[in-house]
Amino acid sequence: MPDEFDTDKGVKGDYAGTITDSAFVSNDQGRVELVLTVTDDDSGEKVENRYAVGQDWASFDGGLTVEHPTKVKVRDDSQLNTLVKAAMACGPDVEAMIRERSAANGLKGQKTAALWPGTDWYWEIVEKPYSFKDRETGDIQSGTSYKVYPTKYLGLKEVSTESSPSVDNAPIPAEVEAKLKVLAHAHSYVDWVDEVIALPGSVGDYVRGNMSAAISNESFYNQLKE
Repeated sequence: MPDEFDTDKGVKGDYAGTITDSAFVSNDQGRVELVLTVTDDDSGEKVENRYAVGQDWASFDGGLTVEHPTKVKVRDDSQLNTLVKAAMACGPDVEAMIRERSAANGLKGQKTAALWPGTDWYWEIVEKPYSFKDRETGDIQSGTSYKVYPTKYLGLKEVSTESSPSVDNAPIPAEVEAKLKVLAHAHSYVDWVDEVIALPGSVGDYVRGNMSAAISNESFYNQLKE
């Protein structure tokens, strides 16, 4: 029964939703966040969930990964890492799936947006009290922040992506597509990524230069197998 005294937390929670897109994007303050586009499994409503990475992180490949000028690891208490820990806590098989996706994308860990597309979760709101001293007035400001995190893994779903079946809105060359299909039918997703990245000649040059986002998305691989 709904509670008539409940309030709007500013984020959507308590629903099942599939991540249909993910990318690292700079916010209005110039700081990078992981933006997950989540589609409600029941209503079809699209929701944006944002998770801060930390200061001075930036993306140089269109939002697929993030880098830092001096650091290799993200902060343990960052919203991005909290998201990953919450997802991994959904079970050992889920953690294995996330680590497999990381391995397929250069062992980037939390720093690749390719961990998320196609994954279906139950999302719940997490409350976190905060307190800080205002630099101008010296007053203590306090309150409660609300963030939504996954609490149960519901499986994988097929999602459509802009990177499939074209690259930058241009058709993939027939020679390249044919080679990718042959490899897709012969290998698991993780092994397929390794094979594709190591392709020799002009096909390999095209893939490495134009298709990093496409090959990092398992839905593209699945489409090649159809």
